[in-house]
Amino acid sequence: MKKISLLIMSSVIMHIAFSSVSATAGIKFDSSTQLKMPSDWTGNKNLRVMPYKNQSVDVPILDLRYPHNEGYRNEDSVDVQTVNQKIASLGDNGIVLISGSVVFDDSLIIGENQTLLGNGSLQIKTKSGNIITYIRKVPAVITNSSNSSVIKVASNTNISGVTLKSGLEGIGSLNDSTSNVSISDVDISATTGDGIKLDNTDGLSISNSAIHDLSICEDKTICEFSVLSPTIAPNAAISAIGSSNIIIDNVDIDSVTYGIFLANNFLKGNYDSDTNTYKNTTSNVTINNTKISNSRREGLLLVGNDGVTTNNLTIDNSHQVQDMDLVVLQASHDVTMNDTNLLGGVNGLMIVNSATLPNFDGNDISAADMTISDPSRSGVFINPAATISLENVTVNNPGIAGLSLLGNEFGNEGLGAAVENMTLTNVQVNHPAKAAITFSGPMKNINGDVTTTQTEIACVNPSHLGQLEQDPDSILTINGKVLADLDDCD
Repeated sequence: MKKISLLIMSSVIMHIAFSSVSATAGIKFDSSTQLKMPSDWTGNKNLRVMPYKNQSVDVPILDLRYPHNEGYRNEDSVDVQTVNQKIASLGDNGIVLISGSVVFDDSLIIGENQTLLGNGSLQIKTKSGNIITYIRKVPAVITNSSNSSVIKVASNTNISGVTLKSGLEGIGSLNDSTSNVSISDVDISATTGDGIKLDNTDGLSISNSAIHDLSICEDKTICEFSVLSPTIAPNAAISAIGSSNIIIDNVDIDSVTYGIFLANNFLKGNYDSDTNTYKNTTSNVTINNTKISNSRREGLLLVGNDGVTTNNLTIDNSHQVQDMDLVVLQASHDVTMNDTNLLGGVNGLMIVNSATLPNFDGNDISAADMTISDPSRSGVFINPAATISLENVTVNNPGIAGLSLLGNEFGNEGLGAAVENMTLTNVQVNHPAKAAITFSGPMKNINGDVTTTQTEIACVNPSHLGQLEQDPDSILTINGKVLADLDDCD
């Protein structure tokens, strides 16, 4: 079979030649090399082909058209096995077009090197080099009546322009490991588990999509993240364990248990105890232009990640009655957060390492241009961690303090006892309930200035458990006043 070039972002591109075909009606299965473009399609304002309407193709295409009615009953479910057999028969580079609303009784399977396109456009490059555009402006709604993924994908697959409802997950993995999955312009809701769950995936792009109103996991025993089970955070909008090369762009997440959960593969076989490193890490992650609202638990939870950048991230739990920390960076390294807006939550940003998880030598975490508003406890909470930079960070109305720094006086191997090598540049704490900074345990080399409206109690050192050790070039000031000894705090 001749290879084609596929790209789904806002469109798909492939090579085509021409001949004429006749019209058919209803639900059509076509695994031949004919792309059926009936003449009545060009006259339909919602569905048209331009500028050509009669063509034959070098690639197999299956066109599924269902009634445009979202009302359904479980007994009306379509046996998806027949559909999956037709899709499988397309083979490599197969294109599945779908429109209307359908209830499947099991997962729709998109195999390796295949594309599923619902509402959207299909750009077609002819052998002569011309570009034609196939446009669908009709909705494509797929509901799953069973406890399985609405769609399961293999490697080198593209999913675009579909609404997915119910099922265990909106999109899940067909195989134990996957590579190069592109998901765009999807709407996922009402799943009993995660929205998208793609573990052990190398190359994942999720863009221009909405994931919302998933089943909320309330049971504290089952639902709350634990470092003893570091790969479990149920009912997340996006969940990926042991995955790398991930791009999440322009995704709107609302009313879920967890927002985005990315965790390393902590299996013993993936860890080299001699070098204290992972053989494969959850790495090279970029999250752009994404909003997470009303997450029952953490909005962004990264566990054992190495190499993450976020740009223009908003997490808003200000209307939640119950929630948790907004961002948790657990045992993670090389994380850069730019242009972040955090509202509500217990703590806005938590940086923490655990004695039960392997840790990097330093965290190397930086946050720039971050605003944190109305956390019930602290804006930034740091457990023993090292090499942290906060620049242009504003914390408004924290329930306790702008910054809470908690060193571990006892420490243990692999977990530094102190909060150390921290740089503060233009950090502003407005109207904290208690103090700008609270200290506990050992601190080392905390450098920079914190400005606060709380002038009576600028810092707190409960029971005088905090100790500050500074190298000559490390100077910490609060409202311009040098803090050389934590005993000077209340």
